[in-house]
Amino acid sequence: MQHNEGTFQGYGGIRLYTQSWLPDTAPRALIAILHGYAEHSDRYMNMVNALVPHGYGLFAFDLRGHGRSEGRRGHVDHWSDYEADVSLFLDHIRAHMPDWPTFLLGHSNGGLIALSYGLRAPHDHASGLRGVIASAPSLAPPNISPILLTTGAVLSRVWPTFSMASGLNAAYLSRIPEVANAYRADPLVHDIGSARLSTEMTHAREWVLAHTDQWHLPLLLILGAADQVIPPQMTRQFYQRMNYTDKEIHIYPDSYHEVHNDLSAAQEMADLEHWMDRHL
Repeated sequence: MQHNEGTFQGYGGIRLYTQSWLPDTAPRALIAILHGYAEHSDRYMNMVNALVPHGYGLFAFDLRGHGRSEGRRGHVDHWSDYEADVSLFLDHIRAHMPDWPTFLLGHSNGGLIALSYGLRAPHDHASGLRGVIASAPSLAPPNISPILLTTGAVLSRVWPTFSMASGLNAAYLSRIPEVANAYRADPLVHDIGSARLSTEMTHAREWVLAHTDQWHLPLLLILGAADQVIPPQMTRQFYQRMNYTDKEIHIYPDSYHEVHNDLSAAQEMADLEHWMDRHL
């Protein structure tokens, strides 16, 4: 396995940290990973270790304000900044490995970014993707204090960078205690969310749900039935309302928010690989 690290220039000139894991032979396809709120790209090693030996190359980057990337922690000026960063990230991948089939995979807040990007991106750019995978996408309000959400809505216009701790309970990420313990001890994980981030997430979620009928890419949705971070019911409704026929939803009984880091990770990786194989 070959591991490479570097940076690329995101929207507005911000430097974004990126890394890749490639098989020693030519990959069958590439996966571009968008991580969730407050975390970073290092937390996807279960996917790396499962998929790279089977011939897939994985690329990931730390979102602005996360991990090793520049930017105020837990803040975004506009949701479109995320979407522009994704476009530049895919350009970065194609510059290094042109003409390889590529899938876009987002988890949680990254899943919401992947869905909004898939809807908004020009068809000629998004058409280079073989499909989108959204794991526990943030299509419902997160399980955090309603007071924080209300405060964010009030302050977003007058003090957009005002930030508070989200209060995310790491025990809700996985049924494996070591996952929560590692999350709490990880110096690259933060617990900060700005007022503007809160309202931008809300507006993005509402916009995606209002434009379900415009979806036009092969889609795989991954849910943990016992997710206590992002209630899964809204994602089920999103799937049911979608007119596009090349869609699949996999719901893992008893799994928590991070199915890829839960007890059902091996089954999820097998299902994910099978879905991608059918779209190559």
